Amino acid sequence: DVVIEHCRWDKVIATVTKVTATQIVINGEDRYRKKDGYMVGGSGGWWVRYISVPEDGEIETLKRKKFISDVYSAMHKMTEQDLTYDQAVKIKEVLGL
Repeated sequence: DVVIEHCRWDKVIATVTKVTATQIVINGEDRYRKKDGYMVGGSGGWWVRYISVPEDGEIETLKRKKFISDVYSAMHKMTEQDLTYDQAVKIKEVLGL
């Protein structure tokens, strides 16, 4: 099963790795209360973390957001030497430059 982990300003897809009578463990380490979804220990103040059951379409939306973020990050790390002329032409077309 998967859940949505809410971390400050971000939401990520997390895998449930264990369920006990009172807790849900995700990604093999982080524990959340079953009754309300809030993190057990380590969460507080500005860093409140909780999990929720994904709504319809939410998983696909988060996957697309992650894909965009990964592509942007890779582009941000590129230098001129990493880009071919043909790639630059395609990027120019996509950006409408």
